[in-house]
Amino acid sequence: MKPGNKVFCSDMTFDATVNSVVYEGGEPVFIDTEYDTWNMYPVALEKAFELYSDVKTVVIAHHYGTPEKVDELKEICDQHGATIIEDAAESLGTTYKGKQTG
Repeated sequence: MKPGNKVFCSDMTFDATVNSVVYEGGEPVFIDTEYDTWNMYPVALEKAFELYSDVKTVVIAHHYGTPEKVDELKEICDQHGATIIEDAAESLGTTYKGKQTG
């Protein structure tokens, strides 16, 4: 990441997730979360790519034992040439499709 690059981050996360972006000179752009899971809302991520088509990094954070919708988010990111970075610090013991998160 180059200084000034925008990075999509969930708006419901621990500050360390966003601090790592800022520490490297990036600019976090917060994406709305789902009401029922507190995880990144795929529809909001798609809308964000419409507004910021140059973003190439998305940080997702699995919350409180509930995994992100990884497949949906990955499909959106793939369509826009973006890489997903998983923050699994709050998902100890959580699995997604039989695999540990992170």
